[in-house]
Amino acid sequence: MLSAVSFLPNRSVTSCVILLHGYGTNGADLIDLAPALSKNLPQTAFFAPNAPHQINQSGFEWFSLDDYRPDNTELLSYAVTLQHRAQKSVNDVVDFVQNISTKHRVPLEKIVLGGFSQGGLMTFLSAFAFSMPLAGLMGLSAVPLVEKLPSLFSLPILLTHGTADFTVPTEAMQMTKKILTQMGQNVQTHLVTGMGHGIDDSCVRAMRLFIEKVIEK
Repeated sequence: MLSAVSFLPNRSVTSCVILLHGYGTNGADLIDLAPALSKNLPQTAFFAPNAPHQINQSGFEWFSLDDYRPDNTELLSYAVTLQHRAQKSVNDVVDFVQNISTKHRVPLEKIVLGGFSQGGLMTFLSAFAFSMPLAGLMGLSAVPLVEKLPSLFSLPILLTHGTADFTVPTEAMQMTKKILTQMGQNVQTHLVTGMGHGIDDSCVRAMRLFIEKVIEK
């Protein structure tokens, strides 16, 4: 079972948001978003697990980037490799989500799954491994999804990205949107001019509105 940090409401929990961090960080990197995201959701619990592979004292990874070379890596071919590597951690995410659902008696349809960078790709791969739909998905400056997945349902999905992202180029969001649309998913995007590889205030606002909409639905 993945270790995690959490942000819990004072009331009984009726919905959950699970956030998957990026390469080399940990759950604490994203749980700080919870106070802003929970502004209008007094019964929503937030969880941010650490990835299964520890790479230093406080950093974790969902899959290896040891061979990443930004100066000579062609995005599409390398992204295919990463998608195959990421599959190995899908069961860890699925088990974590199922455990949260059972422990807090919250159905999958009231759980939003989101992730940043590596965690974004893990979000896409893990969500479609369930036999029942989640409330919605968020891919934040996400490593792209480049191969279609078997999908039994259609989900609302938010993608955010910056035009100045030189770690995961903006084209990654367009790739992901194309694949998800081909899978019959309902995708909306939030592109931020001048933002690098990160999450700014406008992204947080877009995330909050998205979470509120899909949970209330």
